[in-house]
Amino acid sequence: MSKQFVQFANGQIFLVDANLLVSGTIQLHGTDEPDEHYAARLAVSGDLASWQEFNYAHIGTLDGTALIEFSGTLVELPDLDQSAVAEWVGLHYKVNYSTLSTAEQADWQLRYREAHLHDTGGYILITDPQNAKHQLQKQWRLSDVEVAHALASLDNEYGDEKVLVINGSHRAIHCPAYPSECDYVRIVLNGLEVAYWIADEWAEAPAEVMGAIIGAASAPPSVTA
Repeated sequence: MSKQFVQFANGQIFLVDANLLVSGTIQLHGTDEPDEHYAARLAVSGDLASWQEFNYAHIGTLDGTALIEFSGTLVELPDLDQSAVAEWVGLHYKVNYSTLSTAEQADWQLRYREAHLHDTGGYILITDPQNAKHQLQKQWRLSDVEVAHALASLDNEYGDEKVLVINGSHRAIHCPAYPSECDYVRIVLNGLEVAYWIADEWAEAPAEVMGAIIGAASAPPSVTA
């Protein structure tokens, strides 16, 4: 199954697995909230989404604010009242919901959830990666090339990897774990592969590829406010 995204009421968007497990990094901006655990949840998902569990840890600073790593499992979305969806679609868009195909109804259900987040779980699931493109690019300051690569490589699979975490960054460098040969290097941001090189490329143009790797790893800080 192709990977999907979760988008919260505060606009934040992250990869989510089939078990509704969400993980990633985010900046924890200054807050008056005395409960830091609650403040971390607010930074990730706003105050509408419910979590079965949520954990976080400080991993550095970025632009003078705390950078945290989080992981948690969301409460499953409640079933929609189809009559309410049909009434909303007909009233606001003059569309006869009952005559639509299953795929068309699914699109309207997603739009209904977006418009009624307070009553429908506080988040939406985005199953078509292209529908996440704009927000991903905005949230993580991705270039056109990076966001295109990220979406095209969502279903790529790799073996055991060594991960070099970059202090004060949402980005990390991944390569094959020892004792495998280091025949590729990739830059990953919150589960998204934004750049990738194979050994043949740096054998042919070592200076250019090394510069590209360092450049991709040290891209401009992300804005997640």
